[in-house]
Amino acid sequence: HHHQAKPMTMATTMMNAALSLLSDHAVQSYFLILGLAIHRCIKIYYHQHPPPNANSTKGHHDTSSPPSSSSCRPSIIPPFLSTLIISITWFLILRFILTNLHTSTSYFDDAYKDVLRTDGHYFTSTQLLTWAIVAVVWTAVEGANVAFLLFGFLGAMGASFVVWVPTLHHRNRTEGKRGSANNDGQDGNRIHMTYGITSIIAFVSILQLQPCDPAATDANLCTPNEGFGTFHMHFRQWLQCLHVILIVPIFIPYLLPSSIMKLVPRIHSSLLFGMLAMACSTWHVYQIVGMKNDGGSARRIM
Repeated sequence: HHHQAKPMTMATTMMNAALSLLSDHAVQSYFLILGLAIHRCIKIYYHQHPPPNANSTKGHHDTSSPPSSSSCRPSIIPPFLSTLIISITWFLILRFILTNLHTSTSYFDDAYKDVLRTDGHYFTSTQLLTWAIVAVVWTAVEGANVAFLLFGFLGAMGASFVVWVPTLHHRNRTEGKRGSANNDGQDGNRIHMTYGITSIIAFVSILQLQPCDPAATDANLCTPNEGFGTFHMHFRQWLQCLHVILIVPIFIPYLLPSSIMKLVPRIHSSLLFGMLAMACSTWHVYQIVGMKNDGGSARRIM
């Protein structure tokens, strides 16, 4: 009986935690949007590949040319990898929630803190976060469906892009050129200045997420350590800002009249990519030098 009590207790704990989460309307909305985004992404991926002989007439097949890539069935590997990535991501999320069921006041904030507080992890995390800025601009240039970004932000960027990149590659091969203009009328080379502004704000937000060094920083400027490390004040606001600000320019064309959007200045995508490359590489090199001079601790570089 004693051997059966523990598994039942764990199962009950997991069930109670799941019911508690799903009873939250915000969590329900989160899963609804994520589910719709994933469904849309998979649908776009498979619809990029029409079935074989779709263009042939009944009783007659065109054999004058070899079958093109568009007639090939889509590979199951990208959706499989996407499923694997999102499964691992949610396994880690659920493990964190169950481990900190009674100690965390905000799973969203504390999950980030739990990662960033470890020496050297802020350096690794900033590389991933700054890549997300570049990824948003990339999807804008290529006219990607907004579902791929929602899947990336709410689920996992790797799970989303492992499906989107093959979709983009197939589209470019079948069109023989860069993708067509996206929904807000961008020509693929010039994008709205809003992407440049939001990229700057997102980059500043990332800088504000680094852990505090109590020995070198005024304690009044840092949050108390509640088991997830100590961080600068307004950590939650900067973290939320980072996630929201990158989506803003995507929805602006849907919220503002086209007459106003025509007045918004545009910037060449290569110029913005170059600026992002310089900013990100400078920051990463600065962290490497800081860790080297500080004995490998990424949290004491500022």
